[in-house]
Amino acid sequence: MACVAVLLVVYIAAKQLRLIGNGAAAPGQQVASTQPAPVPAPPPRQPVPVAQQSAARSAVPLAGVNKCVINGQTVYTEAPCGQAMHALVGNVPPDSPGNDRQREMEEAAAAAKRAEEQLARQWDQRMAQRDRDMAAEQIAVQQQVSAVNAECARLKADRDGILRLSVTTQQLSPWRDNLNFIRKRMNELHC
Repeated sequence: MACVAVLLVVYIAAKQLRLIGNGAAAPGQQVASTQPAPVPAPPPRQPVPVAQQSAARSAVPLAGVNKCVINGQTVYTEAPCGQAMHALVGNVPPDSPGNDRQREMEEAAAAAKRAEEQLARQWDQRMAQRDRDMAAEQIAVQQQVSAVNAECARLKADRDGILRLSVTTQQLSPWRDNLNFIRKRMNELHC
């Protein structure tokens, strides 16, 4: 949505500049004379080297210009694509700047892909390690729970054994101390 807004602003600004450049008044300005402004003759076109042409010019082909894709490169030519392909393929030196730029772009794309694949592998390794850690933690917790449950069962059995004795025996020194220890430990373990 932001891109659309930016493009709209650029379009409006370009249109305003074009109107001002053609002699028309900008919005909010008044024209001083009522005579039409003379239209200047278009300046003679000078050939511009390909390296200095703007991206906007090369993206919009002129009338009578063919857009051809030759060896993965987009080429604009006045000749039919077949003739242009034969001419370019036969005349392109192996170390031309276009091929170097294409090779650099391919290398950069390959490097970006390798970096992305490495990040994906690292992510997978971290997730696998996390899964292993969680499984080990779950096993440790299960072992701890089963150890606590076993100790609780043993303490309950000992307590029940002491409670089966007569009340006078329960209050004697070793039984009373054992029963107090069992109750205390069961409270700690939440049995």
